[in-house]
Amino acid sequence: MTLKKLPLDVVIAERNTGAEIDEVEVENETQYRASLVFKIDSSINPIIYKLFTNPVFVSLPPCRPGPKGTQHEVHMRELPRYQKNIWTIEQLKEHQPDDDTDDDTSMIINATGTGAEVLARAWCSERGRNAVVRRPGGPCFVCSVRAAGKGSLETGVLIWVD
Repeated sequence: MTLKKLPLDVVIAERNTGAEIDEVEVENETQYRASLVFKIDSSINPIIYKLFTNPVFVSLPPCRPGPKGTQHEVHMRELPRYQKNIWTIEQLKEHQPDDDTDDDTSMIINATGTGAEVLARAWCSERGRNAVVRRPGGPCFVCSVRAAGKGSLETGVLIWVD
């Protein structure tokens, strides 16, 4: 993790406080920007995410037991509807806002590798996106996608950790 000191406009800070500010107050008013640096085995260059925002992450409880157990069955003809817009952590840096063309389809981040969840959360912070996080023992795939989508939590992002 790196911290970058952001420049402070002393004139504006003095105007806001109504008085001249000393070095201690300058230090207190100075803001910093955190960045996380990741090295992925398949990439030569490190991947850097700047933590611009503080997103909300929601972990889901397991599915309620149904007539066929805790995992819900999905008919094969319905499965393609839920398997759209899936991104690996290696692809995330290239994601653009216009890649989310279908407002009804949540973005699914495959964060099943070691350290992948941290990278996915850093991406959310850089892009200002809240997310649903599906952990081991959590709900089934379909319930997780539905929770992130319209009519539910509406985060538009599902981080699949299991």
